[in-house]
Amino acid sequence: MLDKYNKKFLNRQKFRYHRQAKLSSRQYVNPFFAKKKSRVNNFKVTIVPSYVKAILMIVVILTVAAVWFLLYSSFFTIKNIEINNDGKIAREEIENLINDQKNSNTLVFLPQSNIFLFSELGLEERLEKKYSFESIEINKKLPNKLIVSLEEKQYAVIWHEDDKYYYGDSTGSIISETNVLDIKDKNYPIIDNFSSQKTTDNTAPIDQADLSFIINLFHKLAGYKNEFKALSFIIDDELYTVKVNLENGPKLYFNTQGDADKQTEKVLLIKKDQLKNDFFNKEYINVKIEDRVYYR
Repeated sequence: MLDKYNKKFLNRQKFRYHRQAKLSSRQYVNPFFAKKKSRVNNFKVTIVPSYVKAILMIVVILTVAAVWFLLYSSFFTIKNIEINNDGKIAREEIENLINDQKNSNTLVFLPQSNIFLFSELGLEERLEKKYSFESIEINKKLPNKLIVSLEEKQYAVIWHEDDKYYYGDSTGSIISETNVLDIKDKNYPIIDNFSSQKTTDNTAPIDQADLSFIINLFHKLAGYKNEFKALSFIIDDELYTVKVNLENGPKLYFNTQGDADKQTEKVLLIKKDQLKNDFFNKEYINVKIEDRVYYR
């Protein structure tokens, strides 16, 4: 009985061992990891050939050398400046503006002295900020020449303000600064600005109609040099009024909205018929109001 039982137990154990051995002999493959492993195995490191590295290095060196040569070598540094201008602005003043820009940099490290980097627009803005031109033309000629051609506006007046003198055109634009010695005997009306408004952005603070009246009156009075000589034309805060400063004589008050010819005739008439030699002893003569003359 015992032997029979032992045989059954041993047979079960053998079956278990056999089954366990049979189960452990199986292999399971996860398709996800299989693909991933396949990808890793398929990746290959590309080795750049030495001659390709050498070519790339040469290209980089040549590029850096070309940039340095074009932008920083003295070969392309502006050395010759040609200025074409038949106006009154001195060549030295234009050169100073150009040199100021040449000595500056763009973005700190880009020199304006280089013919390629020099800004034509920047120079044009500098010129227009200080002067007034009819036209400005700026050209570059390789390797190192700058050509600046200027056409100044036609002078029409001399503007006097805060002890400074300027040439101006017939529209009120300030063209350039001058000095008291240079304006002597110039055939332009001198306008003394004693008003509270001052010149801004190279523009004189005067109405176009008033300016045209003064220019016309200047030429009108120039025809009567034997009677009196106009030294300057004064504008202040008095509306529609210009005061003519005569040499050794009274100030003449004119209405800029009136007729210059008629007002001039009134001055000549009162000088000839009423005041005569006493004309030059008066402080002022006011012919602003039509058909009336006031003097003191």
